[in-house]
Amino acid sequence: MKCKLTRPAQVANPNWRNEAEVVARAHGLAYTVPRYVNKPIGTEIRGPESWKLVRMGMAEPADDECRARCNMNQAQIDAAAKAQERVSKGIHPDDYEAFDRGEMIGYKPGGAYIPGPNFEQYQDDEFEDDDDE
Repeated sequence: MKCKLTRPAQVANPNWRNEAEVVARAHGLAYTVPRYVNKPIGTEIRGPESWKLVRMGMAEPADDECRARCNMNQAQIDAAAKAQERVSKGIHPDDYEAFDRGEMIGYKPGGAYIPGPNFEQYQDDEFEDDDDE
């Protein structure tokens, strides 16, 4: 079963071994094999649980076995990817619309919007609505 990453991800390192880490620590040695490794967009992930990355919105199925196991149609896969994007940026549910339309791309430390590519357009619309009253 395999999937293909649609966003960068930190995944389990197949070279990491718990037993080796335990032995190294018992002998006072450092175990230098990282438990997780960063993988870029497009990386193919193989394994019996790769379908979970599809369900989480991190990947798309790369074979029929994964497609069947994740049990999602393309619209559901796209919705999961959109939800993952929002969650990864820490977007509050009240701000989903503003994020989706490009008014904001995240938050400044004080909680104010970090302006998105369409920020000016929506700010102008709000001021125009105020003038009509």
